[in-house]
Amino acid sequence: MTRDWNLATVRRGVLLSAIVALVPHADGLSAQTRLTRPLNLGTPVLLVAGPAPVSPNGDGTPAYFDLWWAPPPAPPGGSTTTVYAVHRWLESDIHCCQVLVTGLTSPQWTDASIAPPGAYNYRITAFHSNNSVGSVDVRWVRPAPVNPARVWHTLSGNNVYLQWDPVWNVSWYEVTGPGLGFPSFQLVGQTTMPAKNLPSGTHTWTIGSFFAAPNSQVVVSTPASQFRVITVIVPQ
Repeated sequence: MTRDWNLATVRRGVLLSAIVALVPHADGLSAQTRLTRPLNLGTPVLLVAGPAPVSPNGDGTPAYFDLWWAPPPAPPGGSTTTVYAVHRWLESDIHCCQVLVTGLTSPQWTDASIAPPGAYNYRITAFHSNNSVGSVDVRWVRPAPVNPARVWHTLSGNNVYLQWDPVWNVSWYEVTGPGLGFPSFQLVGQTTMPAKNLPSGTHTWTIGSFFAAPNSQVVVSTPASQFRVITVIVPQ
């Protein structure tokens, strides 16, 4: 994708193609930007500055970011049809981790793409059918996945009851070790797990946090080597 755009023109009937003009560069974007490669068909139309989306906000987890905003006020001349585009890039490197989505008709979008932790900028652009365009930026720091801060146990005979601190926004915990009934067990909304009928000796379990994006296959966790480990001695 070409990243060096300077004044913007688009062609009638293909207004959304102008979103390629919104790739940021070091000195930002002027109110008008020109595409440096031709688009197909139609008469070129100059895009002029128009109302931008208002009250942008969002919230998320290590796996996704929910972004929403209020529709912009009507541009001069009355109400128009408005579609939106969202462009994401890493704040510390505008050439990294870019995502571009166009053709949004509702003032919301969920970013469920895999990305490393860090600060990201999201540019929300409103394209109006009167050939005006306005945009607003939102900054969000994607958190790193974390595991429970503490794990502990209660021993009762040859049964071990594992417990751990809850993790904010976690989707599930995965517990691995003996006495669970399966090699590993996934728990949703629960921070305790019994391991039963254990033979005497030393037993070890690992507990990891997993973060999932809604309606997506994206799942994020720390490396397995960073999962919490607990070791318990069951006496004879």
